[in-house]
Amino acid sequence: MPGGFVTVMVSDTEPTSLQDLKEMPEEVQREWELAMESELASLEKMQAWEEVKDSDIPKDINVVSSKWVFKVKSDGRKKARLVARGFTQQYGIDYTETYAPVAKFASFRFLLAQAALQQLSILQFDVPTAYLNGKLEEEIFMALPDGKVVRLLRALYGLKQGARCWYTEIDSFFDLHGFKRSEYDHGVYFNHGITILLYVDDLLIFSDTASATQKDVSALVQALTSAFSIRSMGQLGTYLGIEVERQEHSNGSIRIHQRKYLESALQRFGMEDCKAVSTPMEPGLKLVPNPSDNGNGDNIIDRKRQWVHSCTPC
Repeated sequence: MPGGFVTVMVSDTEPTSLQDLKEMPEEVQREWELAMESELASLEKMQAWEEVKDSDIPKDINVVSSKWVFKVKSDGRKKARLVARGFTQQYGIDYTETYAPVAKFASFRFLLAQAALQQLSILQFDVPTAYLNGKLEEEIFMALPDGKVVRLLRALYGLKQGARCWYTEIDSFFDLHGFKRSEYDHGVYFNHGITILLYVDDLLIFSDTASATQKDVSALVQALTSAFSIRSMGQLGTYLGIEVERQEHSNGSIRIHQRKYLESALQRFGMEDCKAVSTPMEPGLKLVPNPSDNGNGDNIIDRKRQWVHSCTPC
């Protein structure tokens, strides 16, 4: 196909609602249903909620609604997640504090540079149901999509305090295992030749290749797996939409880019066949609002700005 662009197939289309899912071909519906069943099994395993009788629900209590969210992952996996609709929560009743730090892009790029210079190993992990490890302090009732009301015991995705509950849990884990949190970036932890970069539920572990350090890394991974059922993704490949390539033939230098992200942006705005030029736009060109944007902020300039921030030299 010209330009290396890939046609989006029906099986890769993400339904926006249960009604949208019902209008898809049966075989595609079944794939998403399996993803939903997997999500419900995870919620049950983590004891995310407990069923309550109607008589046990206070009459004046706020009941948070929920919905299904569907996503095709970068590796083609279909992921269905049952999320709380946080906008139906009430401040001071269902939540108070919500802030949870994440690693800064500057830290990510700095650690990549260190890894290239010192030939560090970079292992990548994710936590499939990270938020569910967080324990709620508030009493929250939630209506499931089928109408049944439950009492939440865990920090479901979508809750305003969900990220904070998860961060509090894993921050305590790192502290218990002797890791110090960076004063300059609370998403970075370090201890004896091991540095951890945390961005919500994505983990990167940087370490030297000494045998003693690798034993510590193995022990850390085992502890993380036991505590949070993390999933190993091997050596770093793609992180937060940024593709990372290690150039083994050139002294281990590291190259980062967002080719897939830019291709998807071009497809979204119908620019697959545009021609490359040395200057991205005419000098002195006056930009005007896009009438088709509808105020949702999703435009090609915003997407290019994200690429510039992530992958171009400082």
